[in-house]
Amino acid sequence: MLLRALLLFGAVAPVMAHPVTLPARAVSYQPETHAWAQVESIAPLVLRSTVPARVSSVHVTPGQVVAAGEPLVSFGGPQLDGELAAARARLRAA
Repeated sequence: MLLRALLLFGAVAPVMAHPVTLPARAVSYQPETHAWAQVESIAPLVLRSTVPARVSSVHVTPGQVVAAGEPLVSFGGPQLDGELAAARARLRAA
């Protein structure tokens, strides 16, 4: 019982060596935090074409990470295709 009490209260602790002096060195510490988040719009965004068109393909999936300038959808349709052909013809003629 006495041995148990001595061990429990640290009376039988290992003998510590003499303190040692070590050289200090300067280091920089920059705290950093990493967190996951999901950004949701506070209002719906309406995409419109200047000419009648239909969405011909969607290039992203829900939850996909996109970068600025990355195409989200492609538009198509007869009038839009005609406008594109006319613009290309004007470009070639310039």
